[in-house]
Amino acid sequence: MNDRPLREEGIVLDPLKPVFNKQDGECHSKSPDQFILNWFDHFHKWDFITAEATEGKPKWITIKKFPLSPETLYGRWQSSSELVGVRFKSGCEGTTSYALVDIDIGSQYHPRQDPSAIAAITRALETIGIYQHVKVRSSFSGGLHLYFPLADNFNCYKLAVALQQTLERLGLQIQPGQLEIFPNVKAPRSNYQAHRLPLQLGSFVLDSDFQPVYNSLPRFIQTWNTVAEQQDLTRLTEVVAEATQTRLSCSKDLEEWERRLEASLAKGFTKKGQTNQLIKEVCIYLRVFKELKWDEVAIEAYGVITSLPGYQEYCGHRQEIKKRIQDWVKTNQESNRYYPASNRLKVVQKRPKAPSNEVRSENAIERIKQAIAYLTESGTLPSGVKARQVEICKIARCSASTLRKYNELWHPDFQIKGCVTTDLARLSTILATSEEQVSPANHVVPTCLAPLLGCVTTGGSTVSTDTATVSKNEKIAGIQVNQTVTHPPLLSVGGVCGSEETILSNNRTDQLILDHTHKRSVKFPIGSIVKKQGEQELLRITAINLDGTYWAKWLNATVPRVSILLRENEIELIDNTSISQS
Repeated sequence: MNDRPLREEGIVLDPLKPVFNKQDGECHSKSPDQFILNWFDHFHKWDFITAEATEGKPKWITIKKFPLSPETLYGRWQSSSELVGVRFKSGCEGTTSYALVDIDIGSQYHPRQDPSAIAAITRALETIGIYQHVKVRSSFSGGLHLYFPLADNFNCYKLAVALQQTLERLGLQIQPGQLEIFPNVKAPRSNYQAHRLPLQLGSFVLDSDFQPVYNSLPRFIQTWNTVAEQQDLTRLTEVVAEATQTRLSCSKDLEEWERRLEASLAKGFTKKGQTNQLIKEVCIYLRVFKELKWDEVAIEAYGVITSLPGYQEYCGHRQEIKKRIQDWVKTNQESNRYYPASNRLKVVQKRPKAPSNEVRSENAIERIKQAIAYLTESGTLPSGVKARQVEICKIARCSASTLRKYNELWHPDFQIKGCVTTDLARLSTILATSEEQVSPANHVVPTCLAPLLGCVTTGGSTVSTDTATVSKNEKIAGIQVNQTVTHPPLLSVGGVCGSEETILSNNRTDQLILDHTHKRSVKFPIGSIVKKQGEQELLRITAINLDGTYWAKWLNATVPRVSILLRENEIELIDNTSISQS
């Protein structure tokens, strides 16, 4: 780039000196107006960087103790003895209204090396809706900053991913010294990289031929605002929303991460500007995959770096390579971002994924069913809604709000099994109010199930002879809902064979299994020996509900255990030949 003095509107602009613009009346000691402060308000206030103003390479330090207001940031920016830079806000709430591409003077993409590279970069960004930019010479070094102002805020990380993926598809290498993007695609729990603000010592706005034209801040801000309005935000929003990034530093990708590091180190130095990147890769490789202690990394990294291919030819920091390694080790040892691969696997094992909502829901339902079974069998299931809710929550270890999600399991108004009565004289009244009229004295029972149900056969019909307890959890004919039973869990349904036949009694359970509204075939008849899928303990089916669920008791239990409620798809049949012998 030809840094020749340029005359503009009667003012000589020396690209190597700061400028006092007489026409604008702008002096670094002048108080800024709101127009300027609004522009400084674009930038993140925390973790800014500062350095002494110098024509050489600045020695940047990060200030974390306090934030900068727009007024304070402007004051530091306008100081002739200080340089200041900013970062982007991290986290989900971190947004930005601009992006920046940084190209060093020695980069293969700088106009001195490749006059067409900048045009290729800008054309690539046009495909995602970024059509205009402002060229700025960043400092005395002659590096370039391409600013891309935006008229809206975008998530920092997703914008960074979109920029990186777009440029990498063009075959560009995003790495320090060559091509950097701001915001950058950063590691978790780390800060975004910082960049210096424009138009400080040695910085100018450039024209299309990369010649300096001015360093007036008000004029720069006007250009910034004009450019921001020319971007296609609809297109950019679509790209940013779809931006995703696969991280190679997680445990499941350790092998791929190691392979990439080894491939990079095998190539070594291939051009200038790679020292910092290769120091990072060597130290990570030694720390993570060779599992060295930090002090050992600092020692071993020197030998590895100096033996890489191309070190003597391309490394421009040979005189200070030890110090650069020590600085990198010190910084990352304090943050503890990198640790041995074996420890990474242990960390993953110690932090298993939380159960999904579906699994938690199934677990809650199972605990509620167990609680109902216990209260029913022990005869302590309260008839009142509030009292029942309290007891079930206590046993099931769930909240009232969780319990109310499953009212159909426990609430009197939702249970389709209705009321419980031991008064056979009132059975006719109950059945008379139902949709299907059934007479308990003459109801037909399938002959094939007579031995099981304790019925006697009269002619072609089978009639129940047991004294029954009817289960139908609704208020029917004035019978109170949910009267206490002390025998097996509240029964609501029996298996049904045939279209017009209904099972009425079971002499082994002391309860009538009544289904006068549902006709359903039974896959696991009462008395079947089964087990819960995935488990080995045996169970016996003791009752069947209208909703197709089954009550089962444990066999061979060494201590008393309550019956459990199972869905049909949870049951595995072991033996049903014992039915006729029960």
